[in-house]
Amino acid sequence: MSNTVGDRIQFFLTSKGMTQKELSQATGLTEAAVSRYVNNEREPRIVPLTAIAKVLEVTTSELLGEMVETPDFEVASRLAVNLSDRDKKNLIFALMQSRD
Repeated sequence: MSNTVGDRIQFFLTSKGMTQKELSQATGLTEAAVSRYVNNEREPRIVPLTAIAKVLEVTTSELLGEMVETPDFEVASRLAVNLSDRDKKNLIFALMQSRD
């Protein structure tokens, strides 16, 4: 996964098929704030980070890139809902390769 909080927010947004504007509306954050977070111009403090995690249905640890005990396959299965069949196969292949 990505190295920055902003990259991870964008990853989860894309995985859910959400836009920054939709995230802004769902969290009550301004569009400008969401944009700054996604573009790595600013890191969210704990309250906005928690709101973003709740809307994206992930943990704050996942957004921060901390090691979590959730297996890759469990995280992937939550994120794969909006993927095409081809992308799901590619994801499964990538996960299998990472285990070798």
